[in-house]
Amino acid sequence: MSKIKFLLIYSIVLVYIPAYAQTGHPYYPMNAGQRIKYQLYSFRGYWDEPSMKITITARAPYVPSNPYYMQTISYSLDMCPLYFGNGFLYVVTYTDPHGVSGSLKDGGWIDPKGISYIGEAVNEKGVVMRPFIAKLAFNPSQGQEVRGSSVTNLNCNSQQLYLSKPFNWVYRTIEYNKVWGRYTDTWRTGLREFNSEFNSNNVKYKDRVYNYVFQRGVGMVNFWYGDLEDNQSILNGVEYYAIEY
Repeated sequence: MSKIKFLLIYSIVLVYIPAYAQTGHPYYPMNAGQRIKYQLYSFRGYWDEPSMKITITARAPYVPSNPYYMQTISYSLDMCPLYFGNGFLYVVTYTDPHGVSGSLKDGGWIDPKGISYIGEAVNEKGVVMRPFIAKLAFNPSQGQEVRGSSVTNLNCNSQQLYLSKPFNWVYRTIEYNKVWGRYTDTWRTGLREFNSEFNSNNVKYKDRVYNYVFQRGVGMVNFWYGDLEDNQSILNGVEYYAIEY
């Protein structure tokens, strides 16, 4: 049995590296109390498997009558002691203009090759995932790849399995960009989740693909995702673009 490598990120990091905030990551600090406001867009585009880039070919902003036209993401701290002891998790709470919210939890992990990263530990349904689903490596370099097969459990208070088999995914550090739209000094990453390995009532799910952009000193300023069609086009594309932080 392989040893679980959970990267503990303690708040004492604040003492030694105050500029890097709680996670110790200059591109994804996740300060408790931090808030980022996003404009949302629907988009059409396509996925390139070798680079793991999602290219947007057309986008349209959500209109104010849509309850999700703006979203604010705020950060706080939590734990999941049954699985991770006293290691901190970082709660990512999404709130729409009408006050409806949901949250997930990120944390640090180390993959078998020794790559440490921040990833999703607990999803919006409360499901615990081990290893965490990667979003950004701690020491990013272009072309870096992490592959995971996550065991899923019902929640932080239960050891009951959520899925009957591991949930597979692959992460890639795509590129560094000095300028990305209105943002500067950024890393772009990609993720593919293999939902198609599961089905419900004999209907196969579609893989979900993501791109993220992280700005130094701020965090996740731009991300977009959608369901992957067989022809590599994107269905149900949604983009978050930070306008206040």
